[in-house]
Amino acid sequence: MDGRGNSRQGEPWNARGKQKWEPLQSGQGSARERAREIDLLVNHFKVKFVPNKEIIQYKVDIIGAPSQGVSGSRTNMSMAVKKYIMNKFIEDNLRNKSLMYDGTDNLYSPMELEQEDFIVEPSRGKKYRVKLERVASSSVTEFLGNESGHVTVKQEFLQKLDAAVKEHLRRNYIIVGQGFYKNPSCLDYGTVAENGFSMSLRRTAQGLNLIVDYSITAFYVEIPVLKYLEANGIRMPLDVERALKGLQVTVKNRQPGQKFTVVGLTKHVTKEIKFNTDEGGEDTSIVDYYKKLPCLELIKKPGEQNFVQMEFCQICEGQRVVEDNLNSEHEKALKRVVSLPERREKIVQIIKSEQGPSGGGPYLAGFEMTLHPEMTQVTGRVLDAPVLMLGNKKGTKKKLTPGNDKRQWNMTRENKKTVFDGKILNNWGIIHFSKIPNKQMDVVNKFRDKIVRRFIEVGINVKQKPVIFEDVEEDILNNVVKLKKELQKIHSERNNELEILICIVDSSKHPGFKNLKFICEIEIGLTTQCCLFHQSVKKCANLYHRNDPCFKKNQNFASQYLTNFALEVNVKLGGSNVALLQSHSNQIPCIDDSDVVYFGADVNHPRNHDQEFPSIAAVVMSINWPDSNRYVFRIQRQKHRQEMISKLGDMCKELLQEYKETNNKRLPKNVIFFRNGIGDWQFDEVRKKELEALKDAFMELETDYNPKLTFIIAQKRHHTRLFRKSGDQNVPSGTVVDSAEIVYPSEINFYLCSHHNELGTSKVTHYYVLCNEIGFSSEKLQTLIYHLCFTSATRTKPVSIVPPVYYADLAACRGRLYVEALKGLSSSDSDSSLSNCNSSFNILLRGEKSMFFI
Repeated sequence: MDGRGNSRQGEPWNARGKQKWEPLQSGQGSARERAREIDLLVNHFKVKFVPNKEIIQYKVDIIGAPSQGVSGSRTNMSMAVKKYIMNKFIEDNLRNKSLMYDGTDNLYSPMELEQEDFIVEPSRGKKYRVKLERVASSSVTEFLGNESGHVTVKQEFLQKLDAAVKEHLRRNYIIVGQGFYKNPSCLDYGTVAENGFSMSLRRTAQGLNLIVDYSITAFYVEIPVLKYLEANGIRMPLDVERALKGLQVTVKNRQPGQKFTVVGLTKHVTKEIKFNTDEGGEDTSIVDYYKKLPCLELIKKPGEQNFVQMEFCQICEGQRVVEDNLNSEHEKALKRVVSLPERREKIVQIIKSEQGPSGGGPYLAGFEMTLHPEMTQVTGRVLDAPVLMLGNKKGTKKKLTPGNDKRQWNMTRENKKTVFDGKILNNWGIIHFSKIPNKQMDVVNKFRDKIVRRFIEVGINVKQKPVIFEDVEEDILNNVVKLKKELQKIHSERNNELEILICIVDSSKHPGFKNLKFICEIEIGLTTQCCLFHQSVKKCANLYHRNDPCFKKNQNFASQYLTNFALEVNVKLGGSNVALLQSHSNQIPCIDDSDVVYFGADVNHPRNHDQEFPSIAAVVMSINWPDSNRYVFRIQRQKHRQEMISKLGDMCKELLQEYKETNNKRLPKNVIFFRNGIGDWQFDEVRKKELEALKDAFMELETDYNPKLTFIIAQKRHHTRLFRKSGDQNVPSGTVVDSAEIVYPSEINFYLCSHHNELGTSKVTHYYVLCNEIGFSSEKLQTLIYHLCFTSATRTKPVSIVPPVYYADLAACRGRLYVEALKGLSSSDSDSSLSNCNSSFNILLRGEKSMFFI
């Protein structure tokens, strides 16, 4: 096997028929020589340490002593309890020593500690015995691993060191994930905005870096539940449940400090809820005990009820407000744009602050570790835009190279450009789910005329105008029986031949939205395209007079919105909007004239409090080489919050079989697989499970089928930010960095900013190659991925992450929507509800090839 993971001619396979995965090497090439260079600053701060400094690792064992003395037994305690006990232990016994506790079972010290039993009493009447056991002693470089070795060799220790470095910051900040927040500013409505930062440790080819980024987010203040609902004008039961579900609350008449998670509202009104008091064995109504108010259902043990009236509950402070629960005023306050120079300055201020990462007193100094106070300087490159293929009014194909800084292209009547493959639209309709039915028909009619005109301009062959169905009350979205009956009636009125139904809704956050999608796409087989009345339809209709300032503002918005709307509809009809010329001219590097498919995979997880919901895995695959702009997909439920895709092999086999059936019984010889949502610590697990599953799937499909595979991790959840060394603008589209100062040693990996962003700070994507049988060099792979970002089905500009990953994310989210809809549809228990989910998914996957999920 060569240095890029390729199997040499005649090289034997191992016993299982698998190749060994070896480190990959970044190469040099003509692409690097052609790209223009750009000087950058990166928010990586080098960690300096004494290589031979000794670090001693101790295992921490906490034994409960429920009564008194030192006797007791080991208990399954939460991480929060462990941290509380250890903080008390360190404060009482090791206050002046330099220690790093990782929050679990490990303590690191630069000096020997006494290995004896310590008695800790964190609160009156509760005692614990803490025992330290010496595990290992190594120099810093031994813990961090050989600089030329594989990055995952010491990944476990790096995780622990990362946690330990953060421990001392917990005393001064609110912690959410990897973020540290303080200095609140009031947002009203029971929330505050907290300024803070996020940080993480990362190994690079030139040592250890601390990545620090500035952030701001919204948190709940400590406030009674009823007061919070009143302040936000939340009254309807569905709105109440959506606002409170997942929040932690305290209850007045329960143990002080005890927190409960809200899982929903009770199914019955308060006066109908009864419980047994064990006083005479009779059921007693809650109304006899409390006022006539709705009850919250809190997390409980199996077989138990835990219903509490709202007036006794108080929202716990320090909980982050999820995006869905932000009102418009919150969103405006949080989206106040911080200029790039200001953001850069804030990051440096955080590094130098006494309460920041380097202000930990003895925590870092005791280990003789220091942080370089300035950002890392690197030289990036700006890649050229690709040559694209579009259509024109004459029905032929037209070449286009986006040449401006934004790398955008227009598809308006003046530019005479159309989509690559426009479809015919014969039978379609529009329906408005309105709070006030039939009062806005003039707006809907104007919107219809606008979209028909734009559809024709972009290349959709509209044979007739859509039917505008009578408005329906918005509340029908919550009534599954009535909604299904209404949609079936609409479909039957058009002889069950509706190609697409435009659904106008008043709110994207309406809880009945999932019912609409599930019934149309799963039970009826009807493709939908939804749009918002106030935010989109009304602006596009633009009923203002031409002299009104709002007229021009709405006109500018409508032009781009209508184009994007038309692009989505064309794709859902089976068309495609843009293609890469290099695919058609066999110019993809390292690829001959044989077929190539692009896979994308992602897993959508439920929130932590949704213990009964499964995770949803999705895999998409390009189906039409060489255009490679249409995708088919599979979705599959799996265990709660499981990241590894358990049935990846089966899903990929089905997709490849579909490719074979669609392409004259021909299978692709090259597979490029993009995996989203994987953390650094999971790379080895992906190699062992998902890469092996793919290889097995290839051999099971056909005995002699052995395509070349390149497997790439795409990461968006990181804190690396790129800044121009001079200038106040974002880095341009096409900026790529693979400098040793910020990337992993040995493997091909790089940061790519593929999109243009005028506001805020561009978030780059980190691409990491786990397997490279095709043999791409780093530069050629960077170019290919950047060019693919121009082929998004719904945009006339490059997107921020490679489209197969984006489509997999959308497919997984759609699967989540179906699960939630099934949960509400079923009157039985959750298990039977979720078991129906698989059969519904199978119906969808066997009978639908449209990209309706975008």
